[in-house]
Amino acid sequence: MRLVPALLGFVRRNFVQIFRDYPMLGWLGPIAALGQISIASVNSFSFSFYVLDTLQRSGRILGLLTSSYLVTETVLKLPFGHLSDRLGRRPFIITGLLATSVLPVVVVLVPARAIVLYPVLIFSLLIPLRMLGGTGSAAVWPAVYAEVPDHVETNARGRAMAVVNAAYAAGIAIGPALAGATSSLFADRG
Repeated sequence: MRLVPALLGFVRRNFVQIFRDYPMLGWLGPIAALGQISIASVNSFSFSFYVLDTLQRSGRILGLLTSSYLVTETVLKLPFGHLSDRLGRRPFIITGLLATSVLPVVVVLVPARAIVLYPVLIFSLLIPLRMLGGTGSAAVWPAVYAEVPDHVETNARGRAMAVVNAAYAAGIAIGPALAGATSSLFADRG
């Protein structure tokens, strides 16, 4: 029975206290979680079904669209990390999250039938939008992770990074489940 009080004390000392000591984690954690929920729900779930089922395109096209996002993100992370060091973190976090949200808005506004009838739109519309999303993601994550050492003392950085990383991982886990539930809800109503 001593285990429960010891566990509660550990949680209070390490997880509750970190938010008291560094209140910026109270906004940075949710930003990491919500940002990754939106990115994961599109990248890991919804967009794949959209391309394969709605647009009736092959896995090769899906692979090309997915790679255009990931290659862009990979190539631009270092430059955006450097720029966020020089110009500040928050503008990159805000504009990056906005950039990642453009694709879902356009997909809702542009009828899928137009893309099916004019496959050139895959290359002239969807790939550039995927690259814009990769650019946004490249802007967000270096800035988010750099916020921790900017505001947290050395002896608490591991715990603070764990908060941000746990929020990021939670977003990866929740995003596809939320997208699936939302998709199912709208499919049942349609």
